[in-house]
Amino acid sequence: MKKRRVMLCSAIMGLFVGLSGCKVKEEAPPPQKVEETVEAADISYAWRGFPQPAPTPQSSKILIEKRVPRKIRPNQEFSFTIDVRNNADFAVSELRLTETLPQSFKLSKATVTPEVKNNTLIWNLGNFRPGQKRQIMVTGTVSASGAARFSGRSDLDFALGDAVSVVEAINPELNFSVSKLNTAIVNEDIPVKLNFKNAGKAPVEGVRLVHTLPQGLLTSDGRSRIDLNIGDLDASEARVINMTLRGNRTGDYKTVLTAVANEGISAKADMAVKVTEPKLEISGKAPRKRFVGNVIPYEIDVKNVGDAITQKVVVRMELPEGASPVAAGEDGIVKGQNLFWEIKTLHPGERKKLVARVIANKIMMARVVASAETNGSKPVEVAMVTDIAGIAAILGTLVDKNDPVPVGGEEIYELTVTNQGSLPATKVEVVCVLEDSMEYVKSTGATKGAIDGNKLIFDPLAALPPQANAVWRINVKALKEGDVRFTVYIKSDQLQRPVELLESTHFYK
Repeated sequence: MKKRRVMLCSAIMGLFVGLSGCKVKEEAPPPQKVEETVEAADISYAWRGFPQPAPTPQSSKILIEKRVPRKIRPNQEFSFTIDVRNNADFAVSELRLTETLPQSFKLSKATVTPEVKNNTLIWNLGNFRPGQKRQIMVTGTVSASGAARFSGRSDLDFALGDAVSVVEAINPELNFSVSKLNTAIVNEDIPVKLNFKNAGKAPVEGVRLVHTLPQGLLTSDGRSRIDLNIGDLDASEARVINMTLRGNRTGDYKTVLTAVANEGISAKADMAVKVTEPKLEISGKAPRKRFVGNVIPYEIDVKNVGDAITQKVVVRMELPEGASPVAAGEDGIVKGQNLFWEIKTLHPGERKKLVARVIANKIMMARVVASAETNGSKPVEVAMVTDIAGIAAILGTLVDKNDPVPVGGEEIYELTVTNQGSLPATKVEVVCVLEDSMEYVKSTGATKGAIDGNKLIFDPLAALPPQANAVWRINVKALKEGDVRFTVYIKSDQLQRPVELLESTHFYK
């Protein structure tokens, strides 16, 4: 270490900063005149700064200030102060202050107890840190009148520690991890969070992540290789990189990602994800046969036979032309010729039943297709076929126009035959039966009629289209009074037995 001895009146602090690694003690030069300033009328102020020459107290690195009363009475106690201040930005050690007193001064006490040798006071003040100040107050008496000169013979011994330059060895330290991944579904996005952190005190430069993924895993843009340029990380800097993967097949995928940087720095992180696949199964039920105009009930059964929960299963039922939707149960939606259902979630093994009602408007083989699809699963479908048959539905209406009818008068019977069905009625035959109280006069209508005994037989009508009418009018003469009956029989190829109509008429005299 280095050691210096200075006097209040000496100028040796110029060596204070420059020496290192040795201990030196120098004799002070001859005393110099102490520059005084007056802080108060009764106080004498003197200072000396080091290194010398110091132009002002404020510019001194080490400053010694002394304040002594200007006038005192003999044998009456008085006090003076010595201040030592370290204004430097470095510490000094082993500081030793020596004060030489006048021969006539008798010490009474000191705030910091000194070592006394004859008329010399010695204080071992130890270490002085930057900015530290120490004040010593000395109290005593002067035994004789006259000038007692405090000449400023204050000596300082001090030492500097070795001039040490500290070099801190700092290292970059790369930490890398992958946040835990949830179970994923085939062909759905897999969000991945990559966590990078420089846990060291030096920058990590040129961080990159290059990795070939296992077969079955791809990046969001369909690549099998991750290639990310992370860049530089300052000390303690953390960075999160988000990327998206996708699994195109099921499986448990485990791989180790390695991030690398300049200077051979690297860090590894484990990544694991299970890719599952929901698998849908669909079945349907519909009646084998219905007639035009009938309501056709449908039942659709959707089941998840895969190993993953699936979200948002969309079921669609497509109707052929000629079929009209009536209702879609289970919150289904009708849009034109299609019915839609959305199942929010379907767990493995869970099934959902859906119902619909449809009307067939024409004769046809109604093929209805129901399909179900969800993310990560191939669409499945089922076809349901119903034979929509037609029918010739004959409706006959018979009315008498003139009831009641006097004997000798004529009654007109009007027969209307309507095909209410969906098929044409073919070979429609009409036969009228007259009682003996009436006589045939004439007939008009869809076909020509001829009397045969008490029967009026009309020529067959080749075809009566659906919703069409055929009309016949028969005139008869009332021969005798009574409650008579006019009977009509209607036949067609589609009828297994005739349609019988009977009209009552009152004949009177």
